[in-house]
Amino acid sequence: MFRLGCAIVALACLMLTGCSQEEPITQVDNQSANNQMIALVAGSPEITKYLPKSPEILVMGDNKAPIAEWIIRPSGYVIRLSLERGYLGGCINRNVLHLGVLVRRVTPISSWEMFNGHVAAWSNGWWQKCAAIYESRTGWCKAWCNPTFRDIQGGWYDAFITVGASAAVAWWLATIITPVSVGALAI
Repeated sequence: MFRLGCAIVALACLMLTGCSQEEPITQVDNQSANNQMIALVAGSPEITKYLPKSPEILVMGDNKAPIAEWIIRPSGYVIRLSLERGYLGGCINRNVLHLGVLVRRVTPISSWEMFNGHVAAWSNGWWQKCAAIYESRTGWCKAWCNPTFRDIQGGWYDAFITVGASAAVAWWLATIITPVSVGALAI
């Protein structure tokens, strides 16, 4: 829970104007003790005070890297949660700050992408906050202006159903990812 709290503080810091990205951070560590979770953070020295001192955190300065990235490796899967700024297609079609969720199935002989979802938020020209969820593997996309928490949760649910998740699994995943996406993007 402490790590999640620190990660949210770090993401919030990155979205404030006081957290510049002009001075890159040097590498602190690149392997976790049990190889279960690795976190990558690209940013400026201001952010390091918000990160827990842990060998599971890799701090690096790379302008091409995601702003923040967390990789979890449960048995047979790789789950990647990342905060990035870049182009998103689908119904978004713009360069925008977005949160990505990637799930890959990994076996000794192959690997395949099961889910590659993104949630983005932006302001349209009329001072409306807009948001969209885009699943790039299938091309599924849904956008709203002035969305509610339930809109975002329902969008994640629909995205997970689209890739073949059961209703119970889709509800569970949407319930977990919605507060993270709403908080990280200030929707």
